Amino acid sequence: MTTPTEKLAKFRELGSLRAKKHYDLNKTAINEKRRERYALKHGRTIPVVIEPVIEEENNETFEMDEPEPVEPVLTKAQKKKQATEKARATREAKEANRETFSLDTMIEKIKGLGIDRPATQKKYIDDVKRIMNSTKCKDFLKCLKNPKKLIKDIQNSKMANGKGPYKANSHKSSYQFILKMIDVLKLPVDKKLYDEQFNLFKIKSMSQNELKRQTEIVPTFEEYLDKSKEEFGEDSREYLLGKLYEEIPVRDDFGLHILKSEDKTKKLNYLLMRRGKPMEIIINHHKTSGKYGPVRHVLSKPLEAMMVKYLENKKIKEDGIDARKRKANHPTTKHSEFVFGTETLSSILNKMNKTLGYSDGANLFRHMAVSQLTADTPAEQKLALSKTMMHSPLVQMNYMRKHKIID
Repeated sequence: MTTPTEKLAKFRELGSLRAKKHYDLNKTAINEKRRERYALKHGRTIPVVIEPVIEEENNETFEMDEPEPVEPVLTKAQKKKQATEKARATREAKEANRETFSLDTMIEKIKGLGIDRPATQKKYIDDVKRIMNSTKCKDFLKCLKNPKKLIKDIQNSKMANGKGPYKANSHKSSYQFILKMIDVLKLPVDKKLYDEQFNLFKIKSMSQNELKRQTEIVPTFEEYLDKSKEEFGEDSREYLLGKLYEEIPVRDDFGLHILKSEDKTKKLNYLLMRRGKPMEIIINHHKTSGKYGPVRHVLSKPLEAMMVKYLENKKIKEDGIDARKRKANHPTTKHSEFVFGTETLSSILNKMNKTLGYSDGANLFRHMAVSQLTADTPAEQKLALSKTMMHSPLVQMNYMRKHKIID
């Protein structure tokens, strides 16, 4: 790059060359004019000889370098403003080209995670619906990138049924879902504030649960089943479900296929009906399957008789498809009839319990199962129940509630 000083020197050099060439071509005339000026100055008279002036023929072209633009000198504030505007333009360009995480998009992404347990997939979908609908969020990722606003919106959100704000456990579930999605979808979001809120509502939920342990009353299974038989009938689906939860107080895991041979892929939860052998329920996928593995339970004789009668009344037959022919990558495909017509029973359980005057779905039965334990219950029995319920003995104590005292 040529400096201004260098440009000036070159300009002067070119001027000198042009002046010398002009003098060489017109030397006589120039000298004559000099003599005339000298004579006039000193009072002398000199005859003037006029000679033609030879015009300069200058075919040579001297080109100056185009001056290069000089960068303006910016102040510190101007530089900061310029950098801010450039960063904003870059963000806006990326924002315009990125995928929009609408509610429908999020539901599709959840379905594409390959979650084996239908109840878990349903919970995630319920979580994202609750978060986005209650906060009026149109783009999940965009909302996550403004954590202070989203946290405030979640805190101020209210239930769609008009029953007021959400409880601590619902907020805990929301933040747990957010943290899970940031991880599994690899979203470019800082988790710090969301992690703080999760731990905050985890503590609040534990405090509320402790209060429930001291004040909430749940029925015994005997009381519950008497009311269910009276309300729905002894041959009803609802009464059978109550009896199932009495024997196996699992979570929402009774979305059972009907098979006549074992599912070797271990992808399904099912009722195994083999000729000449007792009925068995096998639950491969549940909330804590990674820690506790599959659950296998042979139905008691009375419960098996009830199940047979129920299936006959509903005219449900096993599909006869051998488990070995099932596609391992489609564990939730409807290969057979479901015992209760669906993979997830939360809506059925909530509705039937509400009809009987109780809240909660599968959790009610888990509270009932643990609450029948006493200080005198052998430790072995408590441990066996915790294994059936697929949680630790310590977690089991959180399910303890009071029973109504009947005179």
